Amino acid sequence: MKVTFYPYQHPGERPKTDKAVWTWHKVLFDSTTNLLDEAGKAMATPTGKLALGVFSPIEFFHEPPLRRHIVPFRQGMVLEVELTPNDKMRTEHLDKSVHPSWIAEVIHTVGYYSLLRWCGAKKSDGVFWVHTANAAVHPVGFSCAYRRADRSSGYAAIPPNIIFDNHSTDEWCKYAKERVLGKFTPKESFDDRAKEICFNKFKVGDRVETIDDDQSSIIAPATVKRILGRRVLLEYSKNDIDKADHMEKENMWKDMNDDLIYPVGFAATMGLEMKANKKYKAHVKAIADAIKEGKSEVPYAKNDARKEKVYQWRKNEKQTAEWEVDMVCEMIDRLDECQNVLKAARVIKVLPDGFLQLGPDGADIISDSFHVHQTSPNLFPVGYAMEYSIALQGPKGDNEEVFDWKSFLKRTNYKPAPENFFHCATACNVAFKVGMRMEAIDQNEKMLCPATVKAIKGRLVLVGFDGWDDEYDQLYDFRSNELLPCGWGEMVGHALQAPVKTAVEEGKVLQAEEVSGDDSDE
Repeated sequence: MKVTFYPYQHPGERPKTDKAVWTWHKVLFDSTTNLLDEAGKAMATPTGKLALGVFSPIEFFHEPPLRRHIVPFRQGMVLEVELTPNDKMRTEHLDKSVHPSWIAEVIHTVGYYSLLRWCGAKKSDGVFWVHTANAAVHPVGFSCAYRRADRSSGYAAIPPNIIFDNHSTDEWCKYAKERVLGKFTPKESFDDRAKEICFNKFKVGDRVETIDDDQSSIIAPATVKRILGRRVLLEYSKNDIDKADHMEKENMWKDMNDDLIYPVGFAATMGLEMKANKKYKAHVKAIADAIKEGKSEVPYAKNDARKEKVYQWRKNEKQTAEWEVDMVCEMIDRLDECQNVLKAARVIKVLPDGFLQLGPDGADIISDSFHVHQTSPNLFPVGYAMEYSIALQGPKGDNEEVFDWKSFLKRTNYKPAPENFFHCATACNVAFKVGMRMEAIDQNEKMLCPATVKAIKGRLVLVGFDGWDDEYDQLYDFRSNELLPCGWGEMVGHALQAPVKTAVEEGKVLQAEEVSGDDSDE
């Protein structure tokens, strides 16, 4: 059986993209036979459902673009797909002014990818993979709607060359209608998906504040240099930092809702130390004064990211916890290289508007601290690590590897933050299963990598990067926007890194399988 991959065409414009490094195409090709076998079995069962694949379904992720469009995709759904540019129907039989499209039926969906078969194709033919965001994919009725709106548009329902001879020309229209009758197809709004794919609340040139990479307790101004999907590349603002302090700092990729991105004026409003020149400090002092005095006119610059824009992620968050100085908890330290452990953390300051200054306890707590909102998913109650068999790192210099909360609290008189201060989600709320494949942002190098779920630890998902050793595993909240469906990188133009080859042959590392929900590890 010949299976093809429809070349990706982005719907509309998108920012400058990365050079492609690796794609899921080979994995999908290797899985096609299994998927077709599963599809055949499913059609013979009363439910008509495919077994759950090891690829994480798009509905398992928190806020993936196009979720509302792709979740309804199911086996037997029909789409209208434009013929590929190199289809012989286009190159040998039709005028260049004609834009042919034909109906295809969904066999299976894997992340953002769908396995389709042209309607009218023989069982061993006409099967192809396509990215669901592809500009060539439409709801059925697309070509007819275009022709009604503009007869000179050239859009027409014409089958691909490989199946054209299966029916006479007069029979094609009747055949197509019979195939789509009673079948589901996406809503018309599916063709407006370009804006949703590339949505980002920031724009290039926006100015924000973030942590200083030399000392995380200090705030520094930064500007958005580049955007890829929901990710932003921040560059410390040379115009706002003295040359002596600026030096050569690395740019930082962050999710647009990263809780270490702050609005302009954050440090001044909170009374925090800031690495900035006199001009910028005077600018944000005026902003802070206006906010404190309740003035309706706040002197923001045109490119300043305001509180309303930056804090969109907090629109549904309730602030009811009454944190206190020296309260302790456990946390994932996103600034540390080791991302598969929790650390004992302590509150240094309780700041306005629900923010805390806290850090990993120990002699360097001040310099290692940072400012995070009390609703951060990276904070956990005392005892969380023990409950879910996660390594817990104690204060520096305090026998970190064999840390015990009971003796530590007795010795220090610190107060554990009450459990109701933290997110109450548990493993029951996590849809991911062990063995599921996805794309994940490496929280150290900020690269996008193929990854696999290795364990569920309460509301945390332990993810391993394909081919890498266990020591590089990382923990993510199950709602993290750094966990993404397969195909996200190709869609937004973000380079997906290749899996590391291990002693196991590459084919086995990358091979995808079909498993049932009952076979998945809990």
